Amino acid sequence: MRQRLPRSLAYPITVTKYAKQAGDRVRRGDSLFLYSYVGKVKQGNRYDDEEIEVEEKFAQAFHCDFEGQIEGYFIWEGQTIDQPVDVCDIIEDCKHEIIFSGICANCGQEVSSEDQIGRAPINITHDASSLTISKDEASRVDEDNKKRLLAARKLSLVVDLDQTIIHAAVDPTIGDWMKDPANPNYSAVKDVEAFQLMDDGPGMRGCCYYIKQRPGLQEFLTSVSELYELHIYTMGTRQYAKKVAEIIDKKGEFFKDRILSRDESGSMTAKSLSRLFPIDTKMVVIIDDRADVWDYSPNLVRVKAFDFFQGIGDINSSFLPKQEEILEAPRPDTTTPEPQPHQPPRPDPSPVTQTNGEHRPNGDVKMDESPDKDEADASAMEKLMAMSAPDTPEARELQFKGQEKLISSQIEEKPLEKRQREQDEKDEAEAAAGTSAPVNGEPAATQSTDSDSDSSDSSESSRPKHRHAILKNDDDELIYLEENLRKVHAAFFKEYDRKRLSSKGGRVAKLSGGQKAPLPDANEESWPDLRLVPEIKRIMPAMKQRVLAGVVMVYSGVLPLGHDVFRHDMSRWATSFGATISERVTAGVTHVIAHRPGTAKVNKARKMPDVKIVTTAWLFDSMQQWRKLDESKYYLEGLGKRKHSINDNGDAASSPGFITPDFLLSDSDDEASGFDTDDGRPNKRPRLGLGERNDDELEPPDLDDYSPTSIADIDWASADAEVAEFLGSDAESGSDTESVASALSYREKRARKRDEDSDASAAGGGGTI
Repeated sequence: MRQRLPRSLAYPITVTKYAKQAGDRVRRGDSLFLYSYVGKVKQGNRYDDEEIEVEEKFAQAFHCDFEGQIEGYFIWEGQTIDQPVDVCDIIEDCKHEIIFSGICANCGQEVSSEDQIGRAPINITHDASSLTISKDEASRVDEDNKKRLLAARKLSLVVDLDQTIIHAAVDPTIGDWMKDPANPNYSAVKDVEAFQLMDDGPGMRGCCYYIKQRPGLQEFLTSVSELYELHIYTMGTRQYAKKVAEIIDKKGEFFKDRILSRDESGSMTAKSLSRLFPIDTKMVVIIDDRADVWDYSPNLVRVKAFDFFQGIGDINSSFLPKQEEILEAPRPDTTTPEPQPHQPPRPDPSPVTQTNGEHRPNGDVKMDESPDKDEADASAMEKLMAMSAPDTPEARELQFKGQEKLISSQIEEKPLEKRQREQDEKDEAEAAAGTSAPVNGEPAATQSTDSDSDSSDSSESSRPKHRHAILKNDDDELIYLEENLRKVHAAFFKEYDRKRLSSKGGRVAKLSGGQKAPLPDANEESWPDLRLVPEIKRIMPAMKQRVLAGVVMVYSGVLPLGHDVFRHDMSRWATSFGATISERVTAGVTHVIAHRPGTAKVNKARKMPDVKIVTTAWLFDSMQQWRKLDESKYYLEGLGKRKHSINDNGDAASSPGFITPDFLLSDSDDEASGFDTDDGRPNKRPRLGLGERNDDELEPPDLDDYSPTSIADIDWASADAEVAEFLGSDAESGSDTESVASALSYREKRARKRDEDSDASAAGGGGTI
């Protein structure tokens, strides 16, 4: 270890004498050398009260910070030093590279907190925040992990919990519905699991947490764990994270002990990969419903928020930054629901305003009410988080109060029960008015055949025969997420194999027949250079940029006024997929993302046939599936019949100016997209009742149908007749007919001249060019 002078000395100093010689052993606190310096002091005068500054020479000893043997000095006696320099090298018996709770794990010596920061500042474990290691030791651990994962052809996947793979709530109404098979929400909540935490805050202690797994989660974890090593990273407490892990990973085969919570994160408001991967993040992928907490990391695969318990939001939202609002229009229903006789379909949800942990119907805004104490506390917390460090005691106290208030309000107000009661009242009103919506395309009155006699009963007709459920178990996000993660994994190892093959040299690679060599065992020393490992943060953005390349879009009525359209969360998400954001509808705009018709931008775009006017659902679904979807299913309603120009959908990598990376060049369209059906669903087993795939759709296309047509294959006579018929149908004067005739005669003259030239060439026996 190299001993260095600190900045706190009174420079310049002069080395007067060595206290220890090279080869001597020293202990912490021993004197290494003596030095002198000149300082100014104030001296009084016995004859008057004035004090004067005089220079005075002082002598001091410099003490050693380490324990070991002095290998050699870099300074000499009599030298004057005016800035911090290296003093000597000390060969230590132990470098204290692994420290646990202030004790060196190798030698058992106590290490001061100041010394620990310099020697072992890195916390590399998930659960033990008191265990730290040095940078050199962390590099060795990171290298071993890379070799182990590469040998298994795996990557690391950091998984968020709340609203990514599960949704949590504490509303007691859920427990009541789980015990009532007659409740319309029973089928959706019957697989919900619950637990209690006794170490929560005063208002939360002993409350019951209800956990709903995202549909298809177990299949997703089983499949993805074959390609990735899974880590949990949540803003919940450690006890909360462990309880959730016990529910989603009952056998402990997916996550094991790789769980990181806010208790060990090092930050109460943000997440960082450096906490788990302090050396580099080349082989790390993240899945999370929030991009802002990761500072829009290029390693992130953003997931559509799982909002099963409507209106609840993220139960740990008090520890997250405030989410920006987006006005969403209803998504088109692309699935085929199972027929349910005598039960009207649930009305389309009204547009909602999304906020952090809260969903309100659009327009339901409190205008005249003055802010109450709770709102003032929330405002104070936002100001504090903006002005101070995220882990100050004041910030933590406000965050805990915010979460306690959020959970207590759920327990007391029972928002789900209130929503169901409102839905029941709406159903009763529709039944009383006789305006029930049609079922499966038929009027409700024609659905019943053998119960007409019962309908005469007034008590029955006053209430709907079937209540609508407010909870829907139809989320299909994990299907697309799994497909996208598979594509990322395939692209990474394709690039890695290419680099390994290229590193052999041209001749060796040629002799190997272009085949990649098998990876050695993780314990062998004959590993290829780990510098050949590609970076996810380079591969994944290149894949995503293909999706919306060439799309130039304008928002209309989607973002609240006062927001920076270019810095908004939705804009940053869209630009990561290759889209370009514009503020005005100009000639280069391709899409208008609108919330409602009638705005100035929508009216202007209606006059431009090349501009697609779509809802936000088109943008979100395209980013969810990593492919540009057909806009015709997402056109904004209320515009009437409007002609659109026909553009190719799907992968937008063919846009002018887009450069495809090497690891994507040889992929076919189907391999690159992972989807081969008209509705954009992945090529895999169907889940969640998404409908059966027709086997004919999996047949390869007939290449003859797509081959270019030669001029010689065109029947010019039929083509001329079609043109004449088309143009003649709208002709109102003889001039139009004459112009058509002249055009046809000109074409016949050119064809006749080509025939004459070919005959003359054949008669002449050929020629030279």
